[in-house]
Amino acid sequence: MSDRLSDRMVFLVGAPRSGTNWLQRMLAAHPQVVALPSETHLFSHGLKHLDAQVQHGLLTSPATGTVFLPRDEWVAAMRGFCVLVYGRVADSVDPGARVIVERTPHHVLHLPLIAEVFPDAAVLHIVRDGRDVVRSLARQEWGPGGIREAAAQWRDAITSARAAEPALPRYLEVRYEELMADARQGVTEVFRWLRLDADDDVLARVEAASQLSFNVDPTSPEIGIGKWRSQWSRADLAAFDEVAGAVRRDLGYADQPLQTRPLRSRVRGRVKRRRTQPELPREPVHNPVVTSLEAGQIAVDGFLAILATGRLPDDMPESAEVSYAGPVGIWTATGPTARQRLSDALEKEGPWGRQLRGGEQMLGRTVVVTTTHAAPDGETVDRVVVLGFAVDGRVSHIGYSRFPLPAGESS
Repeated sequence: MSDRLSDRMVFLVGAPRSGTNWLQRMLAAHPQVVALPSETHLFSHGLKHLDAQVQHGLLTSPATGTVFLPRDEWVAAMRGFCVLVYGRVADSVDPGARVIVERTPHHVLHLPLIAEVFPDAAVLHIVRDGRDVVRSLARQEWGPGGIREAAAQWRDAITSARAAEPALPRYLEVRYEELMADARQGVTEVFRWLRLDADDDVLARVEAASQLSFNVDPTSPEIGIGKWRSQWSRADLAAFDEVAGAVRRDLGYADQPLQTRPLRSRVRGRVKRRRTQPELPREPVHNPVVTSLEAGQIAVDGFLAILATGRLPDDMPESAEVSYAGPVGIWTATGPTARQRLSDALEKEGPWGRQLRGGEQMLGRTVVVTTTHAAPDGETVDRVVVLGFAVDGRVSHIGYSRFPLPAGESS
């Protein structure tokens, strides 16, 4: 895709209190970099919710709170909105900048959606020792309210980013502690990754930006690492490790002794807030237990959305019976063989194309769907999909017909 943000966006992410603000200010010292002011939350608090309301299965689906739009058109619409918003701000702040840095820590939980909308973007993930992050995060008025809750937030940020990494064409992980040891060298490597030249004047500005105090912890404003060692109790450290110790060790942050051993936690007197589990970008619902017509409709829409890509849902039961009539014959089968044959047939057909019409009938636990698509080659294709649900809500039967049927073929 080509627009005025092509190959310009950098999404700077990380757990809150990991140094995203600090790193953004150092990057913005480069004359070809513009930093979007503050945190936009555009994906975490905006597009994530809109994405949940757009379904890609059935044009005339009556599911409440959803509307149909082909996935490619919806992604293009999200891209257009982001180009308008991010581009307008960037052009207003610095119209000559070649690289735009968007810093929203919570976007670390939404990288798959960001990658779908901006496949040409770079993702820069800053990682900091979770004990330092949690020590600071648990003290914030807007924080989660306690060490276990903050540790879960740090753990989820790390695991979400690393899970998304294989789908991100340009991903770089940097360590807060290494930047603290040598900001000049660390940021030079980031500039090189961004294909930006940095002379001595630029690096001098980077060093100056690295030494400015901004957004520090008011209860412990000095800049440094390992503050948790002098401010935590054994109980605090045990609480952190119970929730996030495995991730900490996996990242290579070593066990270290406390410098003081207070009898009680120094993080106290706060009103605990109920922790809300971070939500990852919504995936189509393939095969839930259908307990209502509404849930059944969501299941049907999600199932069709995946079929339309030319593949089967990964969690389709192997026990389901399949009846097929289309380009590769007419047959009925059950078990793993049926799943594999249908998968091969769908793969051979490829994506269905643009949906022109769609309708359905729900008869008890059976749903009959009819669709007409304009295939990528221009052909108009009609399909009938019959989904039968068992008492537990799982798919028990799939009937698939693609017209016109092949003449004289059966198996």
